[in-house]
Amino acid sequence: MLQNSFKISTNQQKLLSKPPAAFKSSQYQTTHFQNVEDREKSDKVVKEIILGFLAKNTLSEVFKGFGIPTRSGLKIFFEKVAHCSIMRLNENSMDKLYDLMMMQYKYHLIKMTMPEQIMTVTVNHLRALLDLVPLDREIGAAVEHAYTMAYTYYRPLGPMGWYMLRNTLLVFFQDTRVKVSSLVRASMQQSNGKFVIFDKNTPIQLMENGQPVGEIKYFTKTGDVSHTSDFPTPYKYVPFENFPDTLDAPKRSTDLGFNNYKSGDGLQIFGGGIGKLPKGVKEGNEMAFLETLMSTTTTSNVDGQLGGMAREG
Repeated sequence: MLQNSFKISTNQQKLLSKPPAAFKSSQYQTTHFQNVEDREKSDKVVKEIILGFLAKNTLSEVFKGFGIPTRSGLKIFFEKVAHCSIMRLNENSMDKLYDLMMMQYKYHLIKMTMPEQIMTVTVNHLRALLDLVPLDREIGAAVEHAYTMAYTYYRPLGPMGWYMLRNTLLVFFQDTRVKVSSLVRASMQQSNGKFVIFDKNTPIQLMENGQPVGEIKYFTKTGDVSHTSDFPTPYKYVPFENFPDTLDAPKRSTDLGFNNYKSGDGLQIFGGGIGKLPKGVKEGNEMAFLETLMSTTTTSNVDGQLGGMAREG
């Protein structure tokens, strides 16, 4: 009886007989296959979402020119886009992601040097989407189509048209003020929700043909400059560099709109959630899951990162 109670299975015997190196190799293979499976799941979610809101019929409706949408209408559209995939968000997580989207774009609008950079930010968004699944032909075609529509529709605008467009968008976002922890930690936002636009440690980009602050010019009655004087400023300035707003351009005039989740660190919003999460991941950490989807350099457990979300399929 005692002998039978200590009897081990054949599989256990094989496991115990494995040398340490073989056991580590087995662990590595298991982790590797799990990471590949997780990456495939996240790529599937990303592809479904991208193809959902870049569908030709969707873009056709957007570009019909109905004017600025209502807040409720924009949120409904956002929810439909998020639910294009097998991913399902609870109401709390959906609200947080929507607020983050609004605040990020509001920051872009305020931070940009010139209204014309609305187009640059849009191209940066599209390029970031293309880089998420770079070898997928469907996504490549959808992004190219969206770029063509945006470029055809907006590029002919003159300076006044861009100015009016930016002001209209700023009015729309005027009362949107949500504190995002990642922006606060990066000193881009204050605790009251207001943005920090000028950072003493970051040079300020001038407008095209713009002059830096700090020089006073004195003019004669005939309009000629008689002399100048300087006064110190806490900021450094860099000239505007004009680059083409094309998808394949190696550099554009601003980095605003690029993928903030590419390195997989930083942007997190914590709230109430349900479900068991892996060690080190807080409940309701929907941003950790979003980082998993949007990261092109890291891979983590997709199912575990869902937290306050539910999955279907």
